[in-house]
Amino acid sequence: MRNFLATFVAIISLAFPQVAGATDRELAVASAQNIMQALGDKNFSHLWDSLTSDWFKQQVGGKQGFVANMSIQRQVIGSLIETTVLEVAHFNRDPISGLSADIYQVTFHNRYSNFNAYEFIVVIEENGEYKMSGFNGTAAP
Repeated sequence: MRNFLATFVAIISLAFPQVAGATDRELAVASAQNIMQALGDKNFSHLWDSLTSDWFKQQVGGKQGFVANMSIQRQVIGSLIETTVLEVAHFNRDPISGLSADIYQVTFHNRYSNFNAYEFIVVIEENGEYKMSGFNGTAAP
């Protein structure tokens, strides 16, 4: 009976990976946290190459300009010291861009060495992975 139960659980896990593994929300949040860490580490090439959606890349142009602009914009805030997820929102359509997709917006409170910020990362599902499709931020107490 024990072998049957283990086999049954294994089959269900393979057939329905969302049952056994992380939910879409958890995957989206984990992706947003990885993106935030790449931003905090100022690892903009990795962010572009591995964590940014094709959709977003088409909107902003090339890698060289993206890396240059990110380097300039994020230089003054210093090093990321602490990040906390404040809120997660799910959408099926972005009313501004008109994009229809599985969209999550993850809002963070971030403490940098020179600055505190509220920042959000927007991720969309592309080819089974959640990748950055937008971001924004403002000063926080």
